[in-house]
Amino acid sequence: MPRFPRFLLVLPLLIGASGNGCKGCRQQPDVDENAVIDDNDGVQDVATTLQIVSLEPARKPADIPFKGQVFGAGFASGAKATLGGQAIPTQVLDGNRLSLSFPGLALGSYDLTVSNPDGTMSTLRRALTITGPEVNTETCRKTMVYFETDADGLSTASKQAIDAQLGCLNARTGRIRVEGHADERGTTDYNLGLGQRRAYTVSRQLSAGGVPGSRVEVRSYGEERPAATGSNERAWSENRRVEILAE
Repeated sequence: MPRFPRFLLVLPLLIGASGNGCKGCRQQPDVDENAVIDDNDGVQDVATTLQIVSLEPARKPADIPFKGQVFGAGFASGAKATLGGQAIPTQVLDGNRLSLSFPGLALGSYDLTVSNPDGTMSTLRRALTITGPEVNTETCRKTMVYFETDADGLSTASKQAIDAQLGCLNARTGRIRVEGHADERGTTDYNLGLGQRRAYTVSRQLSAGGVPGSRVEVRSYGEERPAATGSNERAWSENRRVEILAE
């Protein structure tokens, strides 16, 4: 029986120990499939995409300058913002925030665009809505409208009192009660009817001013709920009234 050199017996063991059968091969390290590989065989961070998420505030009244902040990602030093095509003074706070100084703007909705120095851009459609002037909706909770004796027509002063509250009433969304009243003179039934006519006169004036009729409820209390007591002109003039009550 022939005898083989001892190193030939060891050779198969060395081949099996290589694991993949490739002598001298270098095993590649595991790499995240989402990573970017550079030319030097290293791993770089994935670039952040420029994106606008929101603008705060998103609603403001017309013709009033204000400051706001843009939130998003990928804002680079030197980023600039435009609103509806108009350049807006911009301060980069960090990669996720910009501070903007807005001039007084006209009514409407505006698109916001942010551009980085490298030319990348992002736009948020209808990012800002400019509304009418701010209205104090507390001033019209209770409005008094007064009438002449035995009359249900509006005087100039009464029309002005109603018209002065239209902006407030239209800004609110709750129901509006229009309550008609009369002084003590006349029968109970007559005064109920007079209070009703007065209330309907006021409700028509509200409707002409844009207040939806579906929000208005008309009532009459006649002489049953006087605002002032006494049988004299001072008391009677205070009781010849309509009360507009906004919920």
